[in-house]
Amino acid sequence: MKNQSNSPQSGDRVAIIGGGATGALCSVLLAEAGFQVIALEKKAIGNGSSSRSAACIRAQFGVRETALGMAFSGHFYEHFHELMHTPSDQQCWMIRHNGYLFLYEDPIFYEGDQSKHKEVELAWIHAQSQAAMHRDIKLPVEVLTPSEVHVRWPHIDSSRLIGATYCPSDGFLNHDQIY
Repeated sequence: MKNQSNSPQSGDRVAIIGGGATGALCSVLLAEAGFQVIALEKKAIGNGSSSRSAACIRAQFGVRETALGMAFSGHFYEHFHELMHTPSDQQCWMIRHNGYLFLYEDPIFYEGDQSKHKEVELAWIHAQSQAAMHRDIKLPVEVLTPSEVHVRWPHIDSSRLIGATYCPSDGFLNHDQIY
């Protein structure tokens, strides 16, 4: 780029490598900011792994920055049509908040190898600290007891659990519509 300022000048060009969900959305946002954009993809825009994914979206990650980025992504997809100026006759759902439930088995059910017993116990302790971090950044992550899991999801055998974490804002994207 010729321009050293933060705002684009006439003729500033940007090449985006990859035409998946991230590349396509970056291309649109840069074009709206005034850049001349070309998106490069091996075969066709949307042909790669983004269009083949299960389109899960969750914010329950162990790194604060990743959790914040995913929370932003969730907000973006909630407001997708408004932000992308989708014609009203082409609007459909973009994100479904089904929630993500992570189950943690009680270490007493791990026989024999004591190192595995300790590993499972530490995973549950770590999950609880991650849930606290998620709540600090305003994500609605809950720490659930086995009985709370049973009440909400009676089809799950909670008798072997030590606990669970749940974020109701996690879910699935309509990846076919993103392109």
